[in-house]
Amino acid sequence: MTRTCGICQTMISDEQRTKTCDYCGTTFHMGCWAAIGGCGTQGCDAAPEFKKQPPAEETHWGAATKTCPMCRETIRVSETRCPYCKESFGTAAPLTTEDLRSRAAPVQPVSGTGPAIAIFVLGLLGCPAPLNLIIGGAWYLRNRARLREVAPTRNLLAIVGLAASAVYTLIMLGALVCRS
Repeated sequence: MTRTCGICQTMISDEQRTKTCDYCGTTFHMGCWAAIGGCGTQGCDAAPEFKKQPPAEETHWGAATKTCPMCRETIRVSETRCPYCKESFGTAAPLTTEDLRSRAAPVQPVSGTGPAIAIFVLGLLGCPAPLNLIIGGAWYLRNRARLREVAPTRNLLAIVGLAASAVYTLIMLGALVCRS
């Protein structure tokens, strides 16, 4: 007759010492019965009472606190986001500032938006304002939808540069009219 242990679910051979539960009749290895302190059948009166243990404080290498690598405040070691500076770490392990920076995703330059910066710079210079307004304005009209979608900050820089070019151009035209 083949029997399986009600706890470890392995076969019980005839040579092994066993214990049969007086309440439910399930057979166990004597070692399995002793290991859990009673019957392994759920709901059986001979099953040991398990009390839920309170969660242990998470520690890392025995420490209960760590220092935030950004703001240097002391925080619980289990924190993955600093409650003071709101920096996210992605891990509960203590990090140095260099570790945190090396984990950050590198900023990828947005290709094809360099002329937006040139329009901004030339717009602030004043002297090339009329040319910047014409050439930069034509470039912006062709690329404005892509700039708004991919690089909204560069879109704003181009608009500010074109606005400054327009103001400088009006000042230059006003000076020419007053001079003649």
